[in-house]
Amino acid sequence: TAKLKKSIAKENAKWCPVDTVIYKYKKYKKEFNKVKDQFTKDEQVLKSIRYYQKNKDGSPILEMIVQSNGSMSSKDIFIESINVIIKKLEILRDNIDNDEKIVINEVNVVNNTKDIVIIGETHTIGNLISSSLFDKLEDTNNFVGYKVPHPLKDEVIIRLQTDEPHKKVFLNTIDQIIEKYTFLKKA
Repeated sequence: TAKLKKSIAKENAKWCPVDTVIYKYKKYKKEFNKVKDQFTKDEQVLKSIRYYQKNKDGSPILEMIVQSNGSMSSKDIFIESINVIIKKLEILRDNIDNDEKIVINEVNVVNNTKDIVIIGETHTIGNLISSSLFDKLEDTNNFVGYKVPHPLKDEVIIRLQTDEPHKKVFLNTIDQIIEKYTFLKKA
């Protein structure tokens, strides 16, 4: 007899609705064509990557391709992935004082530095939050970085140095990411 089972791709790849996801900078072919004669044929391949279109704020425009295996449409996969990330971020925001989900430790080696340990998350959330924090701290003398101490342990450590209250900076960043992803979902 057959038994139905609901699961996620983290348990087994057979549950994953995605075949391939590719993201890349949107190339600026017109700009590159103006200068490509300066390079040899071999160099042109490598140099063309550096000419990409930018948003008004100077950040690169990304193209994303989601190839479905047929169980969900590419658009549904994209929207559902945004929903999952927003939900994870809301859980973090709502559990900032819950030691079972987030632990904030003082780092004595560097002034104004704390480790924010997020339990139950991996690189996806770690990279998302730390890169957003980096954007905020880019023009300061502060820093942020993250690590996953062991690949079999779902735990992310974000090291944050800032002159502002760490918890406030962390929560504001989470709220800004949620706002961006909510906007992206509607676009």
